[in-house]
Amino acid sequence: DRGRGALDSAAPAPPAAEAGEAAPGVSAPAPAPDAAPGRLQRVRVSTLVRVDDVADLSRASSSAMRTARRLGGFTASSDYGVPDGSRGSNALVFRVPVGRVDAALAAFGDLGTVLRQDADIVDVTDRVAAGDRRVTGLEEEVAVARAEAVADPADATKARAVVRAEARLAQARAAVEAQRRAARLATLELTLTTEGPAAAPQEEGRFIGPIADAGDRLAGALAWLLGALVLLAPFAALAALAAWGVRRVRGRAARGLMGSA
Repeated sequence: DRGRGALDSAAPAPPAAEAGEAAPGVSAPAPAPDAAPGRLQRVRVSTLVRVDDVADLSRASSSAMRTARRLGGFTASSDYGVPDGSRGSNALVFRVPVGRVDAALAAFGDLGTVLRQDADIVDVTDRVAAGDRRVTGLEEEVAVARAEAVADPADATKARAVVRAEARLAQARAAVEAQRRAARLATLELTLTTEGPAAAPQEEGRFIGPIADAGDRLAGALAWLLGALVLLAPFAALAALAAWGVRRVRGRAARGLMGSA
């Protein structure tokens, strides 16, 4: 069965939990890069974790969702799938406060074996500052348009100019707020899977390789010899038959000479 969609809503942020050590035998995730002081940054971290079976997949999914809520975040989406009942995966997306990314990643590392983790950080400080300047300029335009419309209320053109200026201002405010929201909440992509990495090829010993190569050469030589015998067998039989015939003719001739002597 597959399910997708927003599962949890944002909850008030409780006190930050301390990140514990990874469980024995479990790969610990790399810590998220720290945000530069005074800078606004958009943080996205992708983590791939292998679990033992489908039962662990379900437990790990629930645990990850609880972790996001505990850290003041929420589950944005989940794509859970178990094709044949014995293997499956769940691709989850969480939004977590940037200051609690490390704690979230440490909790994800306790769910199983971390196979891969990638972090992407984009500085949006200058972009947000530019957005703020645009908002300030549009606010001035709206104020001027409104004053002109009030001075000449019968002019429909000035009234429409106010509407257009207000629409541009609303759009600019929404864009800069989206940038700030992205800088406050990190996007954490967690993929849980029962599939493990491909087994590493077995390394050959010091003597196994040469012995195997010698065996291959011997097998090739035997195959060539058998093929040659198959091809030459008819000719050898004809030669043997001819030699037998010659010997028989000579024997008869010799007996004839002895009888006439």
